[in-house]
Amino acid sequence: MKYSFVNLASLIVLLTLATSCTKEIDFNLLKGNLKGVVYSNGGYSDIPVQVMLEGHNYSKTATSDFYGNYSFAGISTGTYNMKFTKEGFGTYYLNGFPFIGGDSITENIPSVTLAHLPDASISELTLNMTIETIRNEYFTSIQKNINWSAVIKGSAPNLMAYLSSDPNVSYNNYKQHYFTQQGFNIINLSDFDTLQYEKNTKIYVILYPYEMLGSSYIDMNTGCRVYSGIQPEGSSNIASVIVK
Repeated sequence: MKYSFVNLASLIVLLTLATSCTKEIDFNLLKGNLKGVVYSNGGYSDIPVQVMLEGHNYSKTATSDFYGNYSFAGISTGTYNMKFTKEGFGTYYLNGFPFIGGDSITENIPSVTLAHLPDASISELTLNMTIETIRNEYFTSIQKNINWSAVIKGSAPNLMAYLSSDPNVSYNNYKQHYFTQQGFNIINLSDFDTLQYEKNTKIYVILYPYEMLGSSYIDMNTGCRVYSGIQPEGSSNIASVIVK
């Protein structure tokens, strides 16, 4: 029994040392490089973009060059969050990016496009709902439309409307979003969307100006898709309409 106990203890010591060595070797080997490219309004720009990389007990910032290229060297294996910022442009987030390093490993990060934020503002948003019945020999369709009016200042080439039953509706907290524009101030609700709002309930709406949508990401708190070209700047007041 004594002989067996000694052998068992020796085996435990050897396994412990082997495990420690393995961890040290893995830590040294599983490092690599990350690189990517970020565009502004779909093209290159000599104004640099700040790219922040964050992981477990790790934070580092890189600056893109004239062609939008950036890189991070000596990155350990892990899961990282990234933030792309540039003055006058929308912010983009890349969350939960997995990276497995190794000898001479360089992994490409998906390309990102930041959109320039328009110099525009929307105010005095008001709404009303109309119902239109369309009949022909094959079917009868009832269309519910939200008609809007607002005061728009500055250059707003495009508008996005966000709808929700939540009075705190926003570009990252919504049920539906619709493209709309000046001169055609109507939001045509789809049949599916109308089913989500009971009669005599409220739909809350907010408008945002934008030039282009830019790269999109999923908001970690709400689960909504967010377009980086649509940001709080210039948004309208929140207005509501009663569902007919």
